[in-house]
Amino acid sequence: MDVWRAGAPTIDFFLAPDIYFQNFAEWVRKYHRSGNPVFIPEAMPGPYRLGECAYAIGQHDAIGFSPFSIDSLDAETTSALTDSYDL
Repeated sequence: MDVWRAGAPTIDFFLAPDIYFQNFAEWVRKYHRSGNPVFIPEAMPGPYRLGECAYAIGQHDAIGFSPFSIDSLDAETTSALTDSYDL
């Protein structure tokens, strides 16, 4: 990250994790560093991931969270995702 910060100082964030693991909180902590806002461009979809979205935003000031393949979610998960984004 230090190389990116030195070579491209105007980039908004340097590293962003695709999180497909069970230890979500551990991965988010690794990427929450000074000068690198947390942005999660891909995460495993599912209703339990919505709590992880809230955790990333609430505990790590995440600027974005994108579950993968939201266009193929079932109706219940889509509804829960919509509600969480409304919140």
